[in-house]
Amino acid sequence: MNYLLTGGGTGGHVYPALAMAEHVRSKDSEARFLYVGVRGRAEAELVPPTGIPLRFVCARGLPAGTSPAALMRFGLTMAAGVGKAMLLLRRWRPDVIVGTGGYVSAPVVMANHLLTRLGISRVPVLLHEQNAVPGRLNRLAGSWATVIASTYPSAAGYFSAGRVLVSGYPVRARITTPLPREDARRDLGIDGHRRVVLVFGGSLGSRSLNRGIVAALPALTANEGILVIHATGRPMGGGYDPVADTNRAVAALAVPPDPARYRRLDYLDPIAVYLSAADLVVSRAGAGTLNELCVMGKAALLVPKANLPGDHQVKNALALQAAGAAEILYERPLRTDGGVVDYLPPDELAARVLDLLADPGRRARVAKKAESLATPNAASRLAHMIVSLARGVLPEAPVPMSAWPTIDGAVEPLTALSASALLARVVSRGKGSVALSIEERAYLQYRTDGYLASSKWEERNWGVKLAGALGHAERADLIASLVVQRRRHPTRWQRWAGLLHEENGFIRRNALTALAGIGVWSEAVRGAIVYAIQDRYFEIRSAGCRLAMGLAAPVRADVEIVAMIRTLTGDPRFEVRAAALAALGEVDKGEAPASLLIGRFLDPNWKVRAAAVDGLRRLANRDALSPQDRTRIEGAIRGLLLTSTGFRPLFELKDSLALLSQALRAHDHA
Repeated sequence: MNYLLTGGGTGGHVYPALAMAEHVRSKDSEARFLYVGVRGRAEAELVPPTGIPLRFVCARGLPAGTSPAALMRFGLTMAAGVGKAMLLLRRWRPDVIVGTGGYVSAPVVMANHLLTRLGISRVPVLLHEQNAVPGRLNRLAGSWATVIASTYPSAAGYFSAGRVLVSGYPVRARITTPLPREDARRDLGIDGHRRVVLVFGGSLGSRSLNRGIVAALPALTANEGILVIHATGRPMGGGYDPVADTNRAVAALAVPPDPARYRRLDYLDPIAVYLSAADLVVSRAGAGTLNELCVMGKAALLVPKANLPGDHQVKNALALQAAGAAEILYERPLRTDGGVVDYLPPDELAARVLDLLADPGRRARVAKKAESLATPNAASRLAHMIVSLARGVLPEAPVPMSAWPTIDGAVEPLTALSASALLARVVSRGKGSVALSIEERAYLQYRTDGYLASSKWEERNWGVKLAGALGHAERADLIASLVVQRRRHPTRWQRWAGLLHEENGFIRRNALTALAGIGVWSEAVRGAIVYAIQDRYFEIRSAGCRLAMGLAAPVRADVEIVAMIRTLTGDPRFEVRAAALAALGEVDKGEAPASLLIGRFLDPNWKVRAAAVDGLRRLANRDALSPQDRTRIEGAIRGLLLTSTGFRPLFELKDSLALLSQALRAHDHA
């Protein structure tokens, strides 16, 4: 039988295919294999050592945006990949195709579908979905598959009923038969008394995890009983070289790490030996990694990658955490010269690792729970299904796997919500009597941080709004930095090609509103106010005044900001004049601010007149009016132009005047 394997881009797609091939050989000793992947990706490194022939086709991921140029590049690449795949299928004539996802599988499965429609060949396809939420191309490929085998029951709902079998995750044989801990340590030359922390971010590496663990080394390696083994990942395209980047980070440390306490390598081979030797694993939360950790029974601190399709890494990590089978450390957004990026705080990472290492009982409980969730026979069950398909027999449903845990009940509903729905939920909770639980707030802050670090301005905008609604004080300085972030407005051609983002005036305006909701004063927030008051976009100038009014106590002591707000009372835009006049009522403590406000009683715009009245009311309420000012105001009220287009059906200007009069009378009675 000829078995064609396809899928790749990362090790998380390649390893399941290789695991299934191992078990197919045990059931079909004369099996012949061909692997189809993409040049320069993980499969180019991982497949050749197995002896399986490797061929390449063209493929690329479906672009997230709507740039016509990006969509055109995707379409041309996919067409070329499908053409090459059709030639490979006709030459090699497989009896079954096994796809493990990623964009690599799509051209092969699509080529087979076209050949079937043309009546040239009819090859059954088994598509394995590793993640709890399938990617967009895998959902498309699933419509052409004969059988879809999913790791998690939650993925079954994304495919047509009747063709989905829940099989579990196929783990390599070397993982299911690990070495004893002592033997593994002897093979790696590790002293028996050392506590080993194994850190890896996948075959392609993780920028934030690599930089975070290097920055945490001084705190971790200060203890001579700890050894950190750090696998950086290999450079395989995509613009990130994990080896070079990590080498630079290590070189930048004030004190070079002790080689006896820190080992750096690009790849864990064989990974089972390193896992057997580890006391604690710090890793991403991909489906393959989690299932291998469960089979090995390892305690883990998971750092899930944010903003992946369906947020599957976070959902997987949350499920393990709810079951007591792992712990989570979320990334944070960090402002850099190049924008906002994911960041792993080294002090928090070191503290969490040291805390776990200091509690062997806790690690043992986590490891035991993880081992109870393992499905070590998944590869064998899948191999049986594949061989059955190759022989023309539709496979039966496999033996039921152990149930994968569910996310904490309080958090699970939130994981299915969009950004807008999350914001509505937070706002409604803020107005109601039911407070957010600790777990809910932690998850919402994670989602907020993920949006803030997104490369898409629309998602960053949602992050800003969520931070304001949550009162996420830890992000105040980051949000303040977005106020001064300006992007050159792209030309029509640049926008078509997807080379530049739209000017982010919306984000800057909403960032000021969010800062008002957070209510924290700092030098960064002060800088945002100063910048906003001078911005050419009138909505930002207005929002800057409103933020100053919301942070009135520290602003009153800031002579520069108060003077700048005074100048805006003569701004050509009525919206800005109105915001400045209302703000002065809260922040101005200089000489005779009432004169400036009274001077706007005859402004052509009724909203400005109402804002002047409101500003005077605020001055009266905080007892900032002199007796002379009160007398002048009472006289000026009679000349106030009350005409207004704002009757809807409340007469806002007249209501503002009534409130001012009430405030003046309250002072007289006092």
